[in-house]
Amino acid sequence: MSFEYMFAHANIILKGNPEAELRRISDLKRRLYEHQSNRVHTTLRMHDVELIFYEAFKNKQDAQEREKYLKTTKGKRAIKLMLQNTLAPVV
Repeated sequence: MSFEYMFAHANIILKGNPEAELRRISDLKRRLYEHQSNRVHTTLRMHDVELIFYEAFKNKQDAQEREKYLKTTKGKRAIKLMLQNTLAPVV
């Protein structure tokens, strides 16, 4: 399976920080590498960036609609409920 034609949502949780990055990206490996190697301004002083969840879509519009939903209050609640065991030590 080739990931170069997929669009993905990456929900990146930073250890010690319950806030997540939620954005549509086309290269998940590159974006995670950028976070882990301190190339992203918001994670420059943070360590141990860990990917705990992502969704991949073949269709860009589907990814955009999902991203829009997950940024709503209802979507944020859904993420917290879905990942409650994973987020428990962080929160």
